[in-house]
Amino acid sequence: AVSFLMVAGGLSIIALAGISMGYVNKAIAQSVASQMKLKNGSLLYNQWAAPEIDLYHDYYFFNWTNPGEFLYGQKPSFVAVGPYKFREVRIKEEIKHSEDECLVTYRQKKFYTFD
Repeated sequence: AVSFLMVAGGLSIIALAGISMGYVNKAIAQSVASQMKLKNGSLLYNQWAAPEIDLYHDYYFFNWTNPGEFLYGQKPSFVAVGPYKFREVRIKEEIKHSEDECLVTYRQKKFYTFD
């Protein structure tokens, strides 16, 4: 009788844990989903519309130093020049939401500055 009660109690605890985890997971999913929507004024919206993190690009060019000798059979020789660093800033403008808030359209501007 005692072992039956222990098994029944253990199964009850497992069942309650499973049911409560379902509710907890659903509550977490709803909370995350509400924060992930691109609604004006939300934290995600502001980060998306004008990101605080800038993008950096490094460009390298190569000078061909022996074009004359190459014509006479020598291997071409190149010298790397750079990096030339540019910072890119992206800003989204003319942001419009559809009536059902399932579609967002915008115009993105990119600005580059030489660093």
